[in-house]
Amino acid sequence: EGYDGKGQIRVHGRDELELAWKSLGYKHCVVEAFADFEHEFSVIIARDQEKKTAVYDAFKNSHHCGILRETIWPNKGLNSRQIITAGNIARWLADNLNVVGLLAVEMFHMPDGRLIFNELAPRPHNSGHVTIDCAVTSQFEQLVRIVAGWPLGSTDMVVPGQMINLIGNLRLVPDAISEDAKVHLYNKAPKPGRKIGHVTRQGY
Repeated sequence: EGYDGKGQIRVHGRDELELAWKSLGYKHCVVEAFADFEHEFSVIIARDQEKKTAVYDAFKNSHHCGILRETIWPNKGLNSRQIITAGNIARWLADNLNVVGLLAVEMFHMPDGRLIFNELAPRPHNSGHVTIDCAVTSQFEQLVRIVAGWPLGSTDMVVPGQMINLIGNLRLVPDAISEDAKVHLYNKAPKPGRKIGHVTRQGY
């Protein structure tokens, strides 16, 4: 039950574990070592009913309070070898899990160049929203193609872009609503920590 900063607590030693566990209602938890990463990134892979795959190159993500705040595409924080490796990791996972649909693979880029797996999301992913306005085929069209049995679309980038999540209240991100912005709202009532839409900018 840990996502978007919810159900997650950072502890700094064994003496804090009991109190942290109690605050989570003594539910089953995963204890992870802290990863002092350079940045988080994600790779989205589409895999169809005939086991064919198409991979979107890595997106660079930044978070605030555990919630995705911004995605930039392409990810200039990775070199070409790392981008290929990340795509191969996503492909290996999708094949071994026999995914039919979309799989988002979140990873950390470590200071020494290592790529560390973080999380899986078997669905359209927030970081992939930038593909709506910046890719030949968006992640959503890709999923429709898979369900309908159509060929996978191209994952090529049409133009570099940026995605900014609108979290809690539109007034919190006035800088995101510029003349070149494309606004996508989810028809959700604003409340703290809730994603109510996103903005994309082309040519970022």
